[in-house]
Amino acid sequence: MGYKCKTMICLVYGETCLKADVARFRNSVYNRNCQWCIEPVEENGVHMLFECERLRNVRAEKWGNVLECMPAEMQAVTVEMSSRDKMLFIFSGYNGAIFEDEYLPLCDATIEFCHCMYDERQKYEE
Repeated sequence: MGYKCKTMICLVYGETCLKADVARFRNSVYNRNCQWCIEPVEENGVHMLFECERLRNVRAEKWGNVLECMPAEMQAVTVEMSSRDKMLFIFSGYNGAIFEDEYLPLCDATIEFCHCMYDERQKYEE
């Protein structure tokens, strides 16, 4: 599980191969756009986790697992959130709720979701 947690830490700190993260270390003309999406959109953590069309099948499965682990009230609120708010919510430890023992399955599913999404994204690297 440790190497999967590393993926989440890298996403939080922007230490990934996502174009928005790579661009921070290159000149300002570096193309930050997702190479698979038709509309020009910056490839960042929010886009990769919740928006990129290329990753929709993995997202449907793994995010579905995360939602199944949530209490009904949390699930209802989460599905209505914007992509950015979902990312902030999961990386906040679900506003601190993740530290309760009953939320360990949710924690595991969230780590698996983030790791699988990033792993799948790396398979399509240019």
